[in-house]
Amino acid sequence: SPSKQFHNVSNENRILSLRNYIRSFSSYGRIIAIGCDGGGTTFWEKGSAYPIIHLDPNDVPWSKAESGSTLAIAYDSAGYCYTGGFNRGITRVHPNLRDIDLYKVSPNEKGALQHNFTSDILCDSLDRIWILSNGGGLCVVTDKQKGTVEYHNTDRNGNPNSGLCGTALCEYDKHTLLVGSYIGFSVYDTYKDEFTNYGC
Repeated sequence: SPSKQFHNVSNENRILSLRNYIRSFSSYGRIIAIGCDGGGTTFWEKGSAYPIIHLDPNDVPWSKAESGSTLAIAYDSAGYCYTGGFNRGITRVHPNLRDIDLYKVSPNEKGALQHNFTSDILCDSLDRIWILSNGGGLCVVTDKQKGTVEYHNTDRNGNPNSGLCGTALCEYDKHTLLVGSYIGFSVYDTYKDEFTNYGC
């Protein structure tokens, strides 16, 4: 999707301009992205008493559904920051902290996000962006500029991903992901395309 710009540079005398509780962190160099529940995303440089910029859900109309609740954040190796949350798609913030790309939710469109509740985002050791949603399961971004994704909820043997209602995501080793859910977790071998499921 086309890039947009946000302009709400915070002049607050505290790092978080809204008093909402913190849900997520990620960092790139000295820059830390802080996600709040209902409070958008704040970018802060380590050691500073002030934020660099705040992506505020009340900034401009198009941002309200894209930055209001930031439950998950991840940086890729080039310094692009991916944020997701409840009732919205994915926001990809450029390294200049001004331009953004919006990955829209479109259940009937091939290659688009199918669910609007992102619970975790991971950039793995191969610089792939994985997105886990509560209700939509696991997908990987196939084109970072266009925002297209590919879902991985059934492996090559027909075994399901038990993390369809996903809660947590991490990389176990170079080719293996741990996918958490309300009913247990899945070990996903991305190289072999195989799920091994463990119940609670």
